Amino acid sequence: MMAWTLVSVWLTGFTARTIAAADGLRDAAHWFFGSALESNPATLISERALRQADEALSACGDLTGYLELLPYVLDPHGPGSRLSIRRNARTRAARDKKRAEGVYYT
Repeated sequence: MMAWTLVSVWLTGFTARTIAAADGLRDAAHWFFGSALESNPATLISERALRQADEALSACGDLTGYLELLPYVLDPHGPGSRLSIRRNARTRAARDKKRAEGVYYT
């Protein structure tokens, strides 16, 4: 969940042209959360893990792909297994819409 949050923050800042592509996840989290360090997920992740994630993000040459991924990254996902989600009547509308639009996650 923390990784999802950090990547979402980085993508939001990058697409809004508020942060540069080279800015790391920690910089993006500082931009987004400001001085609220206790709610900043970057403070809960080791420096090594942040560095590895930054390297993985920067390894992609064509950053326009990130712009195309933004709606999918920000799509809210709750906890649960595939079976529990299929049994939950509240998720039926979202599942039916995704199925009708051909949206599948792998």
